[in-house]
Amino acid sequence: MSCISSSAKTVSCSVGKVTDSDSLTALIKDYQKVHSKNLDNELNYYASQNYEKGMLEKAARSEASNGNCHPHQYRILRAARNKTLESLQKLDFSGLNTFESLYNLLKSELGPISGVGPLMIYDTALRIGAYRSLYPEKVYLHAGTRKGSQNLGIKLKGNTLDKSQLPEEIQVLEPMHIENFLCIYKDHLKKFYL
Repeated sequence: MSCISSSAKTVSCSVGKVTDSDSLTALIKDYQKVHSKNLDNELNYYASQNYEKGMLEKAARSEASNGNCHPHQYRILRAARNKTLESLQKLDFSGLNTFESLYNLLKSELGPISGVGPLMIYDTALRIGAYRSLYPEKVYLHAGTRKGSQNLGIKLKGNTLDKSQLPEEIQVLEPMHIENFLCIYKDHLKKFYL
């Protein structure tokens, strides 16, 4: 899901190219064309799982819809994934009715596991949230999204952003897609500094 830098002027993604001369609207359209379907497909994969136990195993392994480990988590050691699964299997998700409550539960339970960081916690919450039909109402910040936000000149207070804090062009996206957009296009956002 991330772009591979091929030169200082152009970033080649799976489909299409983004140049430094593109407008913010053009970057949003590129994201919608190239990347949004990847996130939607992954979340549909988790939402369509028949059993919670199997879904939790896939979430702990960071399994993408193709059966491989998602690129965000390929460096996480097996021991950390195993501890993640043990923790997830002990949790009761039935009383959770918002993504925020799910995220906070996972942050408190998975955060202490060595090798599990903010992106793993967010991605795991997003996957479990898809299964439970709980989606973010805010943009959650980790290293990539934080850098993208800072490159837009947004003053950050805390670990989330409201859509209203972002340029209007970006507000057309849902928070989970804004998170993905800010991370993927972080290096292209400085020129739009608010």
